[in-house]
Amino acid sequence: MQKIKFKIASKYHHLEEELKRLHDIFDINQNEIYKGRNSLKEFEFDEKPFIIKSFKIPNLFKKIIYAILNRSKAQKSFEHAIELENAKVNTPTPVGYISYYVLGLLQKSYYVCEKVDYEFTFHDVIQDRVKGSTDLFLQFAEFTFNLHQKGFLHLDYTPGNIVIKRRGDVFEFNLVDLNRMTLGHVTWQMGAKCFGKIYLKPEDMQIVVDRYASLCSVSSDKIMVLVESTHQSYERFKKFKKVLRFWRKEGD
Repeated sequence: MQKIKFKIASKYHHLEEELKRLHDIFDINQNEIYKGRNSLKEFEFDEKPFIIKSFKIPNLFKKIIYAILNRSKAQKSFEHAIELENAKVNTPTPVGYISYYVLGLLQKSYYVCEKVDYEFTFHDVIQDRVKGSTDLFLQFAEFTFNLHQKGFLHLDYTPGNIVIKRRGDVFEFNLVDLNRMTLGHVTWQMGAKCFGKIYLKPEDMQIVVDRYASLCSVSSDKIMVLVESTHQSYERFKKFKKVLRFWRKEGD
């Protein structure tokens, strides 16, 4: 027997019945933006664009964990987005989440948000598709510091999860992919480690680190040590996952 758990933002209650049918309509939608472990597609309701994220079907062990914790990744994404909005941190406007359960076990979940208008991601900067600037790196450090001061620690603070739009001399940063986030006091050590997944060119990273260290009233050297050690650990982890995927593929 299938059970649906969902929540829709009050301004979008009129879309409830449409969104509850995502299990039936998601796969036939052809407007795919990203396909990987999870999938992102663009939908249009009432002539307005929305982004819907479909999370990978969890394995049996994780299904049991989700049954115990009773919060899917889609639900966490929605709740974290609400918290960010309340704290005046930019993120695509949350619309809702829908989770499908069979015999109490999570089968599929979707997170829905408004489509945000952005120009590039931090990944574009790292790949030199967009030219970075001192102003960009300084403002990014300030955005990250303010995020941490408000008690948000994004555990997947990677280049693709930070989308950017320029408004004159001001860069507007938006956070996406919100399911892995903690709320609470963020120490400068915890905050510094976030930059390990966004490792820029050394001279650009130094600008970010110097500004973040200044705001934290900590020496740049202390911040940089944590950034570099986290970056090295992250690179080793990525290599391990790549090898693991290879052997899993060979075993199929």
